[in-house]
This record gives sequence, structure tokens and C-alpha cells, in this order.
Amino acid sequence: MMNRAFALFFAAVLFLIAPSLYAFSNKTEPVALKNFTLNLEGFGTIQPSSSYEIVAKHSGILTDFNILPGQELKEGQALFGILPTVSQAELLSQKVKVREARIALDFTRKQYDRIKKLFSGHAAYAKEMQRIQKRYDTARAVYQKTKSELQLLTGTVRYETPQTGVAGKLYFREGEFVKKGDTVLEIFSCRKLLVKSEIFDKNDGLKKGLKAEIITQYGNIDTKVASVSAIVEPNGAKEVFFLLNQSTCRFKPGLFVKTRVTLSQRLSLAVPDESLLKLNEKTVVLVQTDGGIEERVVQTGTSQAGYTQILSGLRKGEEVITQGAYELLHKDIKQKIKILD
Repeated sequence: MMNRAFALFFAAVLFLIAPSLYAFSNKTEPVALKNFTLNLEGFGTIQPSSSYEIVAKHSGILTDFNILPGQELKEGQALFGILPTVSQAELLSQKVKVREARIALDFTRKQYDRIKKLFSGHAAYAKEMQRIQKRYDTARAVYQKTKSELQLLTGTVRYETPQTGVAGKLYFREGEFVKKGDTVLEIFSCRKLLVKSEIFDKNDGLKKGLKAEIITQYGNIDTKVASVSAIVEPNGAKEVFFLLNQSTCRFKPGLFVKTRVTLSQRLSLAVPDESLLKLNEKTVVLVQTDGGIEERVVQTGTSQAGYTQILSGLRKGEEVITQGAYELLHKDIKQKIKILD
């Protein structure tokens, strides 16, 4: 019986002092000016802004072709080989061309050496020496070309990546026959990329040159709006394009990204997020005044870094209850609050 009486007495004491306990647990913070950034966000993909094709310089069988779509390729990296398929007649014909080019080169070289020895230093023969020099240079170029063509017919020709990029579409597989002029694969440049994003812009605030941020799973990068499409998509969004420059292939074409465009920055009244309460589908805060606690309906804007913009309902310097606000509004002591709407 005594224990029961003590429990009832303790509960009565707690009931009587509860309001004071709530009062001591409350914390307030003044309404202050905070810098808010107005952003528009959307989603899109990284796309290549330029590409180039690797074309077969002669016909043959494709060998050592182990590239995969999306694979990063370094400048000078081996791509594949082409083993020429030629007839004996073609091979013999090319050898004859090489021999003829060699004979022509030897003849013009001897002629050039003889003229140079006889008339070097004589101004009257300067034009003749230039003519012989030109014939010699032409013969040497023809010989080098025919010799290179013969080498193409007698051994596997290796192809390398001309510059760093990402492998795109592959048009052939290893072991297949390719003809001279066929495109074997496409390579995308990853140093200059294009980001295409869809962003909702009700107030037509998007424009070229605005600061922006590309957000990916591999990190973020700052950029600017490159262009905004005048055409509105069926879902109400606009196509917005950004340029993405990088020295390595950190971000690759096809990557899904989030985009954020900064429209403006402004100072505005703000309160901590924890001070905002929902009551009858309205947003309210509890304001600590000299006369007690007042409930205020407020109109809010954007939220950033734990603070929410206040568009109406509060004045700078007023103290709003942060810690304990929810309990004050929903516990039995709520009837002590003066309601102002």
C-alpha cells in the first residue's frame, strides 16, 4: 500500500512541475539573415563532343583486336593488326615498282651529285641545280612510298591510338576480313565532353554562362551553362548543355550525372529547420516573447545547411524556439500558448 501511495504522490508531483521542466529544456535562436543560393537541379548523361575513326589502310584479316566498348585508351596504345591478303601477282607487281623507284632514285642522285660538283657556287646555274634537287626529292619520296606499300603487303601492320580517348562502337571482330577504307572502330575524345541534362525552369531563369556543378559518383566538377534549348520537352523540362574539360579520362561518355545550376544568391531571414512545425497543414514556429510563447504561421522558401528561408511571418531578431518546440506544441501545456495567425 505504501509503495502504491508513493507512486501516486510522485506522479502528481511530476504533473504539477511538468510545465517548468519543459521550460527549462527549451532553447531559442534569433531570426537572422542568411545567405541563400537559388539552385535548379536536373539529371543527365555525359556525351562525347568529338570523335574520330580508325580506318583500315589496306585489306586483310583483323588480328590482336581485344578492345572493348567504353575502354579507356592511352595515346600510342596498340589497337589491332591487319594481316594482308594478297596474290602472288600483286606482290610481284609491287616488288617491280620498288625496283623501278630505286633505279630512278639512284639515277637522279648521281645526276644531282654531278651537277652540284660542277656548278656549285655559280649563280648562273642556280635554277638548274634547284630543278635537279626537286627531281631528286621527288624520286626519293616515290621510293619510300613504294617500299612502305611493299611492307604492308608482306607483314602484319599494327595500328595504335593516335590520342587518349575511350573506345566507342566496334565495327569488326578479330579474325574478320576488312577492306581498305573500312572503319574498324570509333574513339571518343574524353578530354572535351558534353553534358546533356533536363532541368525544370518555370521562371525562365536558365541562361548561358551561369555557374554550374556536375555531380557524379566519382566526384564533382565546376563548369558553366554552355547553352539552353529553346524547346520545352513534353514533361515540361528544358535541355541544358554543359562543357566538361579534363586532362584524363576520369569521366567517360555514358555516365549518369546530377546537374546543379546557380541562378542567384541573396540574403534572407532564416530559422533553424528544427524550429519549423506542421499544424493543420500550415507551417508554424513558436516565438519566445516577453509576454510568453506565441505561435506564428510562416511562409517558407528554400532550405540550405540546416536553415530555412522565411518569406513572411517573422522579423529579424525575434527568438524562435528550437529545442523543445515540438513538445510545447503537442503536449498538454499547449493551451498556455497565445495563438497569433
